[in-house]
Amino acid sequence: MKLVYTTKAAEIKKGYAHRNPIYFERAEPDAEHVTIVGNWPDVIAAYEKAGIEVSRDTAVATQAEDKGKSKGLTVAEIKEELAVKGIEIPEGVTKKADLQALLDAVDGPDLGEGEQ
Repeated sequence: MKLVYTTKAAEIKKGYAHRNPIYFERAEPDAEHVTIVGNWPDVIAAYEKAGIEVSRDTAVATQAEDKGKSKGLTVAEIKEELAVKGIEIPEGVTKKADLQALLDAVDGPDLGEGEQ
């Protein structure tokens, strides 16, 4: 099985199963190859430790990181925005980058139109 870890539905590669790295718990043993979009060192480390081939999609990752709507916000501001949108922060998600990814995934153009 081929996997892609990304927070944006628009970045899913054809022929790959999609996983959101925000909810990552452990490497999937059936994976043959994993592509990581963004900066997710825990995901990379887990798959490398399991001996599964890992690559980082830097072109898409850089583009996604540059377009993040949470860029420049503080952790408190990100948490406030998530609360306003009714998004519960998953247990264990405490790093600013993970919170930013969660907010950007909610605000992404691929998730529907709305006032922003």
